[in-house]
Amino acid sequence: MDVITDFPERLLRGVKLFVGSSREPRIIDSCRQHSRGMLIQLRGISSPEAAGSYRQQAVYVLAANRPRLPKGQYYHHELVGSKVVDENQQTLGVLAEILQTGANDVYVVKGAPDRELLLPAIAGVLLEIDSDRRMIQVRVPNGIDPQGTARRPRRRATDPMPDDSAQHDGR
Repeated sequence: MDVITDFPERLLRGVKLFVGSSREPRIIDSCRQHSRGMLIQLRGISSPEAAGSYRQQAVYVLAANRPRLPKGQYYHHELVGSKVVDENQQTLGVLAEILQTGANDVYVVKGAPDRELLLPAIAGVLLEIDSDRRMIQVRVPNGIDPQGTARRPRRRATDPMPDDSAQHDGR
């Protein structure tokens, strides 16, 4: 199994997983590190042929079973849908998506119809995240139009899914 989680330590014997788009429930019987991934034995799957039907399938866990994150870190789903405001409390839009670029995440803020604002998720731009009120205060960098630009093309279904964690250090 290719492991794309930030928390591989949660893949233990007895953990309940949900496999594929049908979210078929399966229990881990055993697992161990192997190369850059893991070898996982699922309960009730005893032959290579039976295991073959699980190849290239996404594996999920219940949100309730996710590890708690340190203060100042958030899962993407906790932030997406939050209202985004500038330093003067002017509404810029709603956080629609978080892009992982490698250097830093980019927050996609949808404002006026068919407009979006792309903001780097870095200190100096992210001023405050209030997850209880579902509000993010930002400072729009010089050179970026706070009204946003025309919407970019949507991600293709074949593109890899991003990891589901975000970090903000509160500066």
